[in-house]
Amino acid sequence: MRLIYLKSLLIVFIMLFGCSQNKTGKSSDGTNEEFYPDGTYCADVTYYNPNTQRQNEYTLNVEVENGQLTKILWSNGGWLDVSHFTSPSVSSSGDCSFTSDKGYQYTVSINGSECLKTDTPEAIEGREGSLTRQQCADLYGASTSLFEAFLMDREISADEVIDNKDCELMHEGLVAFERFRNLKEKINKGYIQLVFTRTSGLGIVCQTMIVKRYGVLYLLETAGGNGKMGLTSFDPNTEGWQEIRIQENPDVDRWIVEVARVLRTGSMGELEDYANNFCR
Repeated sequence: MRLIYLKSLLIVFIMLFGCSQNKTGKSSDGTNEEFYPDGTYCADVTYYNPNTQRQNEYTLNVEVENGQLTKILWSNGGWLDVSHFTSPSVSSSGDCSFTSDKGYQYTVSINGSECLKTDTPEAIEGREGSLTRQQCADLYGASTSLFEAFLMDREISADEVIDNKDCELMHEGLVAFERFRNLKEKINKGYIQLVFTRTSGLGIVCQTMIVKRYGVLYLLETAGGNGKMGLTSFDPNTEGWQEIRIQENPDVDRWIVEVARVLRTGSMGELEDYANNFCR
């Protein structure tokens, strides 16, 4: 506990005095000069979360404008900018500190020009960067077709800037949307609407199913009587018997193998009447 207390005092001290120097100094001729011209610099960034009392240090690129720190860059294209903190002045030694709007404390020590390799944003607890929806999709490896369909369905822009929490929510949305799209395609290929079964003392003697495929209703006869409500697929252009598979639960990779043939197409009422007469 004493070690944690000392670390906390040290960070508070840096927060109070680390950026106390002005962003400008006096040159020999009496004019103002900036210690760090506008640009991108490599820096050691110390992150401290007072809620968890955890502290870590990372190598990241930062941006300086008018002698003040304006942005910390994540390696995935996102960033933490002045929309989340008050821009501090960078001292002559390249040091400054600030507290973000979430209460997280950062100390920054510039150590040179822009670095080619930085730490990954996933390593930063409580990261608060901003990124576009396109960058978020790239971060999670979403396919182009899935992402474009997702944008069209939600009527949102790929260039919209979001924070990391919204990025995580978008990822969850992409997963759910992909599952729905895959399920929709399976349903389009064949979804069993009704099953008609006639039995006798010897068991099932006749069974038919009404299946909807890409908006068209088909009446199928089964050979083994294994028809159940669920997903299926078949070739509507085959007149004879064909092997089909029936999946009761779309979330469980378990299939029932059946042999069936297409009897006819029509409206739901017409096919129901035909099925009831067919199995008499």
